[in-house]
Amino acid sequence: MKGLCKVLVFGFLTQFIVIRVAFAQGDKIVGEWFTTDQRAKVKITKVKAGYAGEIIWLKSVQEGASTPLDVENEDPALRDRPILGINIIEGLQYGDGEWDEGNLYDPESGKTYHCLARFKEDEDHLEVRGYLGLPTFGRSVFWVRVHSEGKTNGQ
Repeated sequence: MKGLCKVLVFGFLTQFIVIRVAFAQGDKIVGEWFTTDQRAKVKITKVKAGYAGEIIWLKSVQEGASTPLDVENEDPALRDRPILGINIIEGLQYGDGEWDEGNLYDPESGKTYHCLARFKEDEDHLEVRGYLGLPTFGRSVFWVRVHSEGKTNGQ
């Protein structure tokens, strides 16, 4: 009986450690990211429903332009909201080395797509793929992590 208890305790502890490691891996996406063209910064955070990404900075606003509105949104009630501050990624879930099952909103087209994300090259380069149906029928953009001094890796 003692042997069985030891096996059960060992199994429980092993599962606990594996789950903690998986959560730590999933949190590696958390942080600020420059979009492909560096016209925006997206802050990815862990939320109750997975991971979400909010636009926190726009180059055009920094250059003196007024904050653009979400004029292309398919919902007329949302066309007056500023793009700065909206969540463009919602519901990403971590598993098997990538984040998927989320949605990606494109304020330039007003469309929402399924979304997955995964590291490319290293943990400072993120592929964000928006798609309809299957990921094969989508388009990827590549984001670069913003470091504390506000610069991307290597700049």
